[in-house]
Amino acid sequence: MVVVRSILFNVLFYLNLIVLLIAAIPTLLMPQRAIIEMAKLWGRTSLWLLRVVCRVNVEWRGVEKIPQGPLIVAAKHQSIWETFSLLPLFDNPTFIIKRELTWIPLFGWFCGKGGMIAVDRGLGSQALTAMTVRAREVIRGLAARLPLAIASGARHEEIEAVLTDLGIRDDRPIVTQVSRFDRLKDPVGVIAPNIQHIIHVHTSENDRGTPGKGHVPWAETFKALKGNGYDGWYVIEAFGRALPGIAEATRVWRDFFPHTDEVYQFGHDFLRSEWAKA
Repeated sequence: MVVVRSILFNVLFYLNLIVLLIAAIPTLLMPQRAIIEMAKLWGRTSLWLLRVVCRVNVEWRGVEKIPQGPLIVAAKHQSIWETFSLLPLFDNPTFIIKRELTWIPLFGWFCGKGGMIAVDRGLGSQALTAMTVRAREVIRGLAARLPLAIASGARHEEIEAVLTDLGIRDDRPIVTQVSRFDRLKDPVGVIAPNIQHIIHVHTSENDRGTPGKGHVPWAETFKALKGNGYDGWYVIEAFGRALPGIAEATRVWRDFFPHTDEVYQFGHDFLRSEWAKA
């Protein structure tokens, strides 16, 4: 039954996307706001399909902490899901996307019309410079827009440098999703300066396996979070080979744990114990 629901959802998802792409053609001659509203409609209808077809309900936590005005969202980009699901949450979002998406007929045109920032990832550090220049134009030209960045593993000093270059004040609120502490240069030191912005925590071991079986400084990390007043949710992120497509995309070629039970049983007990001791 799960397979049938999955196939049906995929068929309806892309059919819905095609219909909306065709319906959105007139927005190419309309103000930019028109295509943004069509994109948000895509997000709402896709979430509805998830709920009705797959019986997957999406629950948003911490929405009340999203500040008014321009902000940056650094989401953990793992699939197309957050691409459409985050759209309805923000008034007028700008996505930072890979350049190849702009080559898709209709979809790419709408990305351009909507002011999305395309990045050529093959340029390395030059891509960051180009993205910064384009983002500055968006922020200065459209103060009401909400820049939405899909990012992963950014260091605190790198985020600070980009924000300074963009002209965003230190007191400007930023909402971030903290993902995989093992990728950060200073996994503990990054917490205190940004605690007011942290509304959700992903936990992942340094080898992307079971929390507590690697080298992440969990005691220090949880002490920093708890000591600075964080009382939100934390979830486990672990990689495996159960889904070949995802395993290939994430370059997972071996097992990181003997069985999935270890991840949510040992991982849960370990994290809960560390949090209690913090």
